[in-house]
Amino acid sequence: MTATAPKFFKAIADLSVATPGQYDYLARELRAAGAIPSSTRGQSAPAITRAQAVAILVAVAINAKPSEAVALLPEWLAAASEEGGNTLAHELESILSSDADDVAEVRIARDRPFAVVLRSDGSVAEFGLTDHKAAIAAGYIVAPLRVEFVMSDGGLAALAGEFRETGGGWGKHP
Repeated sequence: MTATAPKFFKAIADLSVATPGQYDYLARELRAAGAIPSSTRGQSAPAITRAQAVAILVAVAINAKPSEAVALLPEWLAAASEEGGNTLAHELESILSSDADDVAEVRIARDRPFAVVLRSDGSVAEFGLTDHKAAIAAGYIVAPLRVEFVMSDGGLAALAGEFRETGGGWGKHP
């Protein structure tokens, strides 16, 4: 069975407060932008890749109007690590490529391109605009308290496990 983008949206439904209608609208916008497959549907639909799964997760995390979330998506995906060299997109793809056992949670800010990956060993990796004043200077309307989308270790492990078991695309069972 091949799981398509709509099936992936259902798999992450517990991670967000969005309604099925909001997911459908977001999926249409992501398809129109070329971020997820728009080819055949049903049984012969292509499996989504890790990069496409990351785009869906981050678009859901941004929690703006779907058209705005898709427009903002490149900024969040390109958010660079404070240590340099790694982006949020690369980090999330890496998590989905592993068993995700070393990840305690991922927190993605909704008001600016900023994310935190908390590891089980206590280490922390920050991506994007970590400084409140820098985010305001970059034109973001930043709330006094950061509103975040949080993906727990259990949810991440389940998503990563699906990719690991299928050898690639989400839900593509041999």
